[in-house]
Amino acid sequence: MGFKVFRTSIAWSRIFPNGDETEPNEAGLQFYDDLFDELLAHNIEPLITLSHYETPLHLSKTYDGG
Repeated sequence: MGFKVFRTSIAWSRIFPNGDETEPNEAGLQFYDDLFDELLAHNIEPLITLSHYETPLHLSKTYDGG
């Protein structure tokens, strides 16, 4: 298709599923490593944004953020 750039968001809930972990989720980090490696292997530049609307359910329930 000739794409040169792929815009994607990093969901912080994938990196910190509950939102209160002290260490990042390795599987979440690996997901993005694999995604970026695949894009670069096809000469596609990743354009990254941080999505802040995906609050982990645990935080909403714990802190009544409904």
